Amino acid sequence: MKNYYQIIGVDSTASQDTIKHAYLLKLKKYHPDVYSGDKAFAQAKTTELNEAYEILKDEQKRAEYDKKIKLNEPKKETLKDRWQNFRELLKQYKQMFGRKTSSNKKKKKEKPKLTKEQQQEKNDKKKLTALIFGTLVAIVVILLIMLL
Repeated sequence: MKNYYQIIGVDSTASQDTIKHAYLLKLKKYHPDVYSGDKAFAQAKTTELNEAYEILKDEQKRAEYDKKIKLNEPKKETLKDRWQNFRELLKQYKQMFGRKTSSNKKKKKEKPKLTKEQQQEKNDKKKLTALIFGTLVAIVVILLIMLL
């Protein structure tokens, strides 16, 4: 169903004066005698505008049209409906990805075994780093004490 409000370029709550004003502006723009582009397009646009205005200018026809539009309008979702839809999606997701079988589980990457010498070298580096950091902290504390 055509949206006559959209064709004329007004909101569905627009007054009769607003509808008439918008209709006349569009008619002036797209009238075949004035429109500089494709005359067939201008004729079709003018016919469409006239049809829309014919319905919207009469209060009774407009009320009937509004009822038809409301019937064709999709139902607005409430918060409860959205929550229900979310729960359904979550349920489907759990069914698809919920429990993994042992064949689907990812295996943890095993770290390469270090030799005793490599492990000792690693521990020595950690100790040296801790010693250097401790020394720097001690120097900073001493300098702060001296400044105060």
